Amino acid sequence: MTHIPTSDQDRTSQEILEQINELNKTISDTNSRVRRIDRSMKVSFWFKVIWFLFLIGIPFAIYYYLIEPYKDLFEQQASFSESIKNFPGWDQFDNWVDNAKLPGQD
Repeated sequence: MTHIPTSDQDRTSQEILEQINELNKTISDTNSRVRRIDRSMKVSFWFKVIWFLFLIGIPFAIYYYLIEPYKDLFEQQASFSESIKNFPGWDQFDNWVDNAKLPGQD
């Protein structure tokens, strides 16, 4: 084993310390970048979850708030049309309208 003189040891130690400091700076920079990437991935994940819930929920909301009230209205109209057929004299009136000739028809 060779012996390094003291001044060379100091120089080598100083270089090693400088390299360690540079490595520490690089590590801290890398850690901060990784943390930012991780944070942005988490935010992106939750935005995607909210977006897909929105996309899945829109058809249900459209049906519940827009289509269903009119569906009930049309069902009531259909039941009214069925109930008016039971009105006395409706059959004769309906037959008369179907067989009536419009002016100009021969």
